[in-house]
Amino acid sequence: MEDVKQFTEGLRRLPWPLILGLGGLALVHPLISVTGMDDTLGEAVTHLGVLAAISVIWIAVVGLSRVERPVLTLTAAAAAYGVIELAMGSVVGIFADDPSAGLNPALLGFALIPVLLTNGIWGAVTGLIALLVQRMRGTR
Repeated sequence: MEDVKQFTEGLRRLPWPLILGLGGLALVHPLISVTGMDDTLGEAVTHLGVLAAISVIWIAVVGLSRVERPVLTLTAAAAAYGVIELAMGSVVGIFADDPSAGLNPALLGFALIPVLLTNGIWGAVTGLIALLVQRMRGTR
């Protein structure tokens, strides 16, 4: 029972506004697709570039600040990013005229676990880099 208390207390101490703000960068992906910007450089290059830019922003924001738990914070931000991205994909899938656009809401359950795992790994890696930045700066 004590472990559960410690876990919930640890979750309460996380910087949730920051986590949701960083996770909200997921809204950049649909914006790029809707505006057609991904056609300019190619879809793969554009999306990898967006992921790289978001990673740099996350590392800079958390690494240059005094966030207590950078790895957990960015892992949670990446999970929030995945949930927001899946929700946006579902909304696009519901309202799109093109049946191939967006995510079929019936497949949401199948997509959730792989997206959260992949994003969790991405968040943990960026969190480790942010922790390294904090240590190099002498913040930690």
